[in-house]
Amino acid sequence: MLVFSLVSAMAMFMQVRKMKVYPKRRRIDNCKQLLRIENDSIDFLASQFLPENIETRGGALSSRQKMEILLRYFGDPGFQSGVAEDMGVHRSTVTKTVNYVMDCITARADEWIHFPATPVEMNEAKILWRRSFQMPTVIGALDCTHVEINKPILHGDEYINRKGYDTINVQATCNTAEQFTSISAEWLGSVHDASIWRTSPIRGIVSQNDGAVCLLADSGYGISPWLITPFQPPRNGLERHFNLIQARELLHNVAKHLNDVFDFNNEENEQKAVEGAIVDEQQETRATKARGIQKRNEMIQLINE
Repeated sequence: MLVFSLVSAMAMFMQVRKMKVYPKRRRIDNCKQLLRIENDSIDFLASQFLPENIETRGGALSSRQKMEILLRYFGDPGFQSGVAEDMGVHRSTVTKTVNYVMDCITARADEWIHFPATPVEMNEAKILWRRSFQMPTVIGALDCTHVEINKPILHGDEYINRKGYDTINVQATCNTAEQFTSISAEWLGSVHDASIWRTSPIRGIVSQNDGAVCLLADSGYGISPWLITPFQPPRNGLERHFNLIQARELLHNVAKHLNDVFDFNNEENEQKAVEGAIVDEQQETRATKARGIQKRNEMIQLINE
């Protein structure tokens, strides 16, 4: 009896924890409009990149809900409050969820973004490029694009690109299915495309084969046996046909997935070619360029056989 009285007295002075009330989760009915992706695709992404949710607490998010938050954030980056309102969660939950899901995705990046590096993979890629676009020895298409960012506090001026705004210069390669096979997103906006290519691990892979395989690129790069650029300018019908295939059918696909605009004859590409030639002149030997030109001429002959 005494013990019961003591417990009752203590309870009068103890702070009883209030029951936590979770905000009502909002159902996303129009996925295409709000998340820019089909409903079935969200389930697929969640199943591929996120582990099965074993959390049993009342406010726990399902794997699908976590993926929805990330996709909504991608559509409206930098505004966690708006995303939280749309998804029916707290702002801090948006921040934690976005970081968590992005970590899960990047941890499996190599399973989805893979450059053909072995002899078997390269041979398969060459067959596909030959069959799809008539291009012999090609295993991919290369391009760079500038992704605009807020000016960093540290070394901010080094991110300013040739158009005068702050960016990260992203290099990527694509295959015949218009899928990324490599991405390099660590370069400042002031760095030229040709300089990124010069130090790229992808360059090391293709150059080791000494012309047996190659990539296609625009005129902003220097030509070599492992990187084939368009004729600038084309002198005859064969060279114009080669440029047409490369510019409209191949490099356009890379630019499309990089949200870039590729126009083979515009002034920006001409300026890019001049800048690339200056960088290339300092870094590539005359013999390497001569071999690249010879390889491009051989490709023309094979295309028109």
